[in-house]
Amino acid sequence: MSKRKPNAEDSPRSCRPRAAGELIGGIGDQSFKRFGFVQRSIVSRWVEIVGTRYSRVSSPESIRFPAGKKSGGALTLLVEGAHAPLIQHLTPLIIERVNRFFGYAAVDTNVIRVISRLDGLGRAAEASIPDLVLAMTPARHPGDFVQALMDLGATICRPRNPRCALCPLQGDCAAYAGGNPEAFPEPRQRKPRPHKHGIAYWTERDGHVWLVRRPAKGLLGGMVALPGTEWSEAQPAPPSHLACVRHVFTHFSLDLHIVRGAGPAGEGWWHPLGEIDRAGLPTLYLKAVEAVAGSNGRIAA
Repeated sequence: MSKRKPNAEDSPRSCRPRAAGELIGGIGDQSFKRFGFVQRSIVSRWVEIVGTRYSRVSSPESIRFPAGKKSGGALTLLVEGAHAPLIQHLTPLIIERVNRFFGYAAVDTNVIRVISRLDGLGRAAEASIPDLVLAMTPARHPGDFVQALMDLGATICRPRNPRCALCPLQGDCAAYAGGNPEAFPEPRQRKPRPHKHGIAYWTERDGHVWLVRRPAKGLLGGMVALPGTEWSEAQPAPPSHLACVRHVFTHFSLDLHIVRGAGPAGEGWWHPLGEIDRAGLPTLYLKAVEAVAGSNGRIAA
């Protein structure tokens, strides 16, 4: 199959007039390589991000993130000199809109709380708050307005016990009119903490208990422990366990079932029960030892 001979006008070095749109791709690629952009669309959609009013006097020069990360970046803006103080005062709201553009969490909870209560907004409408604030920001002294919202949220429209009697927005506040301003913003629904189960083996001989060291990687990595099974959400049916202790970690809770071991399991050592406080056991296994041996006085309370 023959190939079409390239037209001379297709060459980037041709002298024909070319639309700027044809050039922006190549220019943009080089610019982004040079200045470290990670999202070319932040430039092309700057008007959409901050609005026509502020895009006329500012433009993004670069946005740089720490190596290997997509958060905690630094955004550099080019701003017309006379408008620099304005943009500086609006920095929190610009950050808010850039964060939403990238899909990151919102910022400035004080402003969110004030607007949520003022308009009676539910959690589903919270994403519209930056737009509402930008729309109500006056042309004169916008920085003072934004700072006033922040101060209002920090000192009067507080999360608990808001001082509504002192609030200048009381007459227009939907949350105050409803009689329960603390209900806004709506609290986020927390996901239920997963619950796991595990078995620990209690092997005792001549006043000593068999201890091992957990694998270096993972939760409680490298720490002293009773030998046992992996932890999972499947509930085991241990035969006549000696005790069961519950412990809550950051991301899940655990029921550790202690059963009598048939003999020393894994690489470990015999440790005197009378000196168990010197074994370096984490809280979970100290609870287990106390549950089995502490009740009958074999270890100090």
